[in-house]
Amino acid sequence: MPFALTFLCLGFAFCSMQYFMLITRVIGELTGDLAFWSAISSGCFLCAMGLGILQAEKTDDEGLVRRVGIVEAILCLSGPLSLVLIYSLHLVYRIYLYDFGLLIELGERPPVYLFALVSQLPLVWIGLLSGLEVGLMNRLGLKHGLKRVQILLAIYHVGGLLATLSLTLLLAPHFEPIHLALTVGLLNTALTACWVLTMNLSRVVSLKRLIGIALFGLLTSIWMLKESGFIQLHRKNFYYNLYSWQMDGNGLITFHFPEGLLSFWNRASLLPDIERVRGFYQTIDFVEELKTDLATSEESEPSAWSMYMDGRFQIHSKTERAYHEAMAHAPHAIRQTGGGKILVVGGGDGLLVRELLRAGDQNDRKRPITSIDVIDIDHQILDLAQHHPKLKQLNQQAFADPRVHLTAADAFQTLRLSHQSYDSIYVDILFPFNIESSRLYSVEFFSLIARSLTLDGSMTLLSPVDYDERNKQQSSSPLPFISSTLFKAGFRQLILFSEKRHSFFISSLEQREIPATDVLKASASAGFIQDNTLWNRIIEIPLKDNPALVNSILKPRFVGLKDPFF
Repeated sequence: MPFALTFLCLGFAFCSMQYFMLITRVIGELTGDLAFWSAISSGCFLCAMGLGILQAEKTDDEGLVRRVGIVEAILCLSGPLSLVLIYSLHLVYRIYLYDFGLLIELGERPPVYLFALVSQLPLVWIGLLSGLEVGLMNRLGLKHGLKRVQILLAIYHVGGLLATLSLTLLLAPHFEPIHLALTVGLLNTALTACWVLTMNLSRVVSLKRLIGIALFGLLTSIWMLKESGFIQLHRKNFYYNLYSWQMDGNGLITFHFPEGLLSFWNRASLLPDIERVRGFYQTIDFVEELKTDLATSEESEPSAWSMYMDGRFQIHSKTERAYHEAMAHAPHAIRQTGGGKILVVGGGDGLLVRELLRAGDQNDRKRPITSIDVIDIDHQILDLAQHHPKLKQLNQQAFADPRVHLTAADAFQTLRLSHQSYDSIYVDILFPFNIESSRLYSVEFFSLIARSLTLDGSMTLLSPVDYDERNKQQSSSPLPFISSTLFKAGFRQLILFSEKRHSFFISSLEQREIPATDVLKASASAGFIQDNTLWNRIIEIPLKDNPALVNSILKPRFVGLKDPFF
């Protein structure tokens, strides 16, 4: 019996930890803030486990073995169905509570907090059952001596480690969480059946019925999810069933709210499927654009597509050129420099590199491009840029150029260990919506950028500051934080420029006068930018020396920008 107890304890621990990690991961993905909500979810789970361990003391010694079987039979079904419930809650939230993050607020918090907090309830239930499992197993072990209890505790932690490693390194980058949960549920059911046979519980009719119900529930859930296209329904609701508005010629605004759940469910099969590619660090979605007649709600054939990372917009196939043209070519005209050694942080889709190469060897350039180093944290996007038909066509196989060198690594750590100098550095990353992304807007990271620049070099950065709001210097604006942080990092000039949809920063170690508008328009770079109004939207922003607003990894200041996608 001790060996069987030890082996089954390992299996039960593996399943419980898988449930916890899968639920936590899903909550993080659906809220767009994995680090914050993982911390909240971990606290809720551990607290619930403690309550479950206390509850285990109420079971009499004769009923321990049977009670373990009951708990595991309930866990078999509760774990997978918790994920189904959370996805269903998210469907309801996106349709009935989320209105572009603008119309419904919970005090100062967006409505996504309500969804995330309600989603803790299934996790608390799993935590209670897992705590009962630990408490009951330890009491069984105590019958064989204190040493057996210590062994069981060690085995339980080993099971948790195996679950963590297998999910993080092997399973999560390739499979949907809900599919993994159902698979773990079937494994849990098999282990529970082994428990019944090993512990001579086969005559306990109620326990056998519970296992049968769990197995029937899991198989029914697998069939229903497959037949209903539940995963695609959830993705399509996120990307297609959106809050929107339309303005007529008289300035009258008409709001269009998301379609009701049942109505959208019936129509979802007519919409194009969302192509999802899971990587180690992020999920990448390719979404076909629908030309929608809002009056009739009839869709035509898809004409364009967009790419999202972790649910956040990255590129649109029809509009990306204006963005990448401005980011690549305008700094050369404004700074009257270009070429040499270039570093791109992010930009794993290859589109910025395409633009850099497109005009890099023109005769009127002061110097040609000698090399472009691209550092992106996820090798998955680098691979897609080279092999995915959509991206490969859009970036014109830019990564095939022998001057381009790709590195799949954390740019922060890579620059920290690097001693190379670059003439131009482009930082093409997400806005700091959370603490994870905030570190790439920190004084530590910008100091590494400054250290890696030549004296006359420059850094170009996508700006979270709208050009028309450039004069807003109050604490609620991102501008004072960025200005103070760049000054602390060693930069001495900050220029804001804008195309129609996006604005950018150019920051350098030495000051240089901005050329006149007619000089900019006559520049060689001007021939590579479609938006001629850009040259009238350039302004120098004074750098502020305000230590209280410096964003640091150890003391984050610049976090919590409003994220409209969640």
